[in-house]
Amino acid sequence: MMGSLRPAGSLPGRVADFAFLTRPMLLCVSTTFFFAGAAHGLSSPLEALTLEFLGAMAPNFSLLVLIVASSFVINQVYDVESDMLNEKNFHLTSGLVRRKEAAAFYVALCLAALLLALGRPSPARELGVAGLALGFAYSVPPLRLKGRPVADMLANGLAFGFLAFALGWLALLPYEGALLAGAAPYVAAMCAIFLNTTIPDRDGDRRAGDRTTCVALGPVAVARSALLLLAAAAALGFATGEARCAIAAIASLPAFIAVAVEPASPGSVLASQFAGRAFFVVVSVAVPPLAIMGGLAYLVTRFYYSRRFGLDYPGMNGASVKERRSVARAGICRNTRRRAGP
Repeated sequence: MMGSLRPAGSLPGRVADFAFLTRPMLLCVSTTFFFAGAAHGLSSPLEALTLEFLGAMAPNFSLLVLIVASSFVINQVYDVESDMLNEKNFHLTSGLVRRKEAAAFYVALCLAALLLALGRPSPARELGVAGLALGFAYSVPPLRLKGRPVADMLANGLAFGFLAFALGWLALLPYEGALLAGAAPYVAAMCAIFLNTTIPDRDGDRRAGDRTTCVALGPVAVARSALLLLAAAAALGFATGEARCAIAAIASLPAFIAVAVEPASPGSVLASQFAGRAFFVVVSVAVPPLAIMGGLAYLVTRFYYSRRFGLDYPGMNGASVKERRSVARAGICRNTRRRAGP
């Protein structure tokens, strides 16, 4: 527990704690492929700044945000032990938010998402329900896809690659076969990014009983698989006309090559962060609202983590969670600044 962590002491503080349980910065980055799908319905980037576009985006975007937010919350509810071992996601591991409170928050998010999904036309309705089911299956036993090699990777690829892209596409365009082809390179890219993120958590996940892809195959095989998948994403991007995916994937290849040569934790974190930012920047050029939203999320997140935990977060330092002191052991309060990893 964090005895030195100051309590929020107010309703706004408690609300902020629950809001950041959804990991807003990562939540924002997770919508990148949504806007990649929506870009197919735009004639120019300026059109993305119109009220007509924003209004058309709102229902499917809200649905995706609720699905992803609920998935992040339930994941933390069932990952308290591994998060403590991997020294991350401090809200539950510190006792700042109780597991029962987080579980109740998850149910509320799911109900909101379900109501919104049922009000959407097909196939967005079915995708919304499937997304909620996938988020539940990823974290909750006995299925718990997170603890199953390859299944953990595919779940992330389908959720953040296919589901996000499809909901963005369907916000402006009808369903057609081109949607499936367009989503394919983003699924491969998301699988690649996810694989490298499992390397720093390998020991903690193994001790917690989760047999992730990295636990099963080891860092070397995972890093090389991530490189192959990212190369496949670039090739598929060119083949399907998804130039944005191809450009971002190619820009990220040097970092993934470095990890494949030396699959150490700091490099794997840095490579995934770089790739996420590369896709974010490339898609933001086509859909400027993503950049605006990302900037706001970054500023709010830095302020919150500085005030609440005394952490300098988010940052792109590539530091492994194993190479920094945990919040609990460091005895951090809001007046002490430390570097924080992803």
